[in-house]
Amino acid sequence: MNTTPFTNTTRDGQVPGVNPDATTDYFLVTDYNQDKNYLHSKIIDALKLISSSPSENFQILYGGIVSDSGDGKIDISEGAAFGKDEDGNFRIIQIPQLTNISLPNDWNDDRQIWVIGKFSAKLGSASRQHFNGTEYIYQLLDSYTGEQNTNDLFVESDPSDTAVVWGSFQMDGSSFTPLTGRSSEWKINSTDSNRKEAIDYSKQIGELFDLDHKKPINFSFDPESPRSYFPAIRLSSIDVEEVISSPTYPSAFIEHLRNQKLEYLSGESGEVSSWSVTVSGSNITFPNSISSIAILTALAEDETIHGTYTNWRTVNINGTDYSITNINLVTRIVTVSGSPASGSQTAIFYPHRIAGSSTTAREFEVSGMTTIAANDPDGYFILGLRTRGFMQGHWHNTYYCNNSTGGALNRMYGSNNYTGATIFDKNEANGEIGSPATDGTNGTPLTRKVTHGPAVSGHKYKWCGGL
Repeated sequence: MNTTPFTNTTRDGQVPGVNPDATTDYFLVTDYNQDKNYLHSKIIDALKLISSSPSENFQILYGGIVSDSGDGKIDISEGAAFGKDEDGNFRIIQIPQLTNISLPNDWNDDRQIWVIGKFSAKLGSASRQHFNGTEYIYQLLDSYTGEQNTNDLFVESDPSDTAVVWGSFQMDGSSFTPLTGRSSEWKINSTDSNRKEAIDYSKQIGELFDLDHKKPINFSFDPESPRSYFPAIRLSSIDVEEVISSPTYPSAFIEHLRNQKLEYLSGESGEVSSWSVTVSGSNITFPNSISSIAILTALAEDETIHGTYTNWRTVNINGTDYSITNINLVTRIVTVSGSPASGSQTAIFYPHRIAGSSTTAREFEVSGMTTIAANDPDGYFILGLRTRGFMQGHWHNTYYCNNSTGGALNRMYGSNNYTGATIFDKNEANGEIGSPATDGTNGTPLTRKVTHGPAVSGHKYKWCGGL
């Protein structure tokens, strides 16, 4: 806390026995100087408190770069710093851009030279008439040591903790050699985590987003390189599945994954996230309801993509997580490893949990997949689960000849509801099915292994937040 006193102009008690005592207030010229010291030191105290070097009294805020001007002279860029004046009082120091500055005589002999910054003041130009008839200058302007005489910018011994050092160099004739020794540059205190927290909270934990490049994952914040900090997981690089555990990933992210539930109509008035089930041994029978059928169907689709029940999803029965080992969509029976409490129970699906662990979670491969909004009317898209590409169910129009004219390959016969029609496999002789063809209006159909719309590829990430 700043301990520099300031003038008592706002509180009673200045003159004992007088209350209020404003009519008897009196101040000295030194009170003004004391108040100026107070204001400057208060500002600099605040800058030091949020600095990465709070104990350093001389720090450069910006600029003040010392460089070679040629012909044995130097340039100094515009800059600012905080330091002290000749009397040791804290001050903000500013220096304008200076060019072609000559060194003191004979200092171009390869000695080390320091360029210093100190606060100074100079008389302004405004004047007043004093009551005794004399005229006086009544304004001061901020200045810096060296404005009146540039030789004062330079010292030939290390100023240590007495002045700001804009830079240090040697001049051998006209040969300029920069040296170390510049005062530290003011930076936000990295331990205060202001910049780190700003990045951490720039997205919500679990937020999905894409980038047009593969950005390295980095949970270690470096104030010198804040853009390298990237607390996320690259989902598009996961091969089948990945266990999420600390200390690699933040505990808040792991907790977020473990708390995720499968929900039917998530966030809507008809939301369902738990089901009354009947347990017998390792078999869990779900009710014959729209919500449970939708969830089980979506889970079965996700398992098809995963390719196995191993290291897959879990269901929670009576507070315990169990690994799912089979789903029968006809009987609506989910089989698990282990034997939950029998009888009527409540089932909740936590798709990222790992059975037997309370501190880890699991993410799954999503390469080649797009994100689709959940809560479609048919319940195909359940929040957090994957689905393959599907084509809309449809029929094909066919053309046929209703007489026996022409050869066998030119005729197709059908009768009531296709009764008696011969169905050919696409590979059977005389029954080859043709490739999709243009309808003459919409161009040639494009075919591929999966169905998808127009797309641009990128890497898919999920935000984890900081450690």
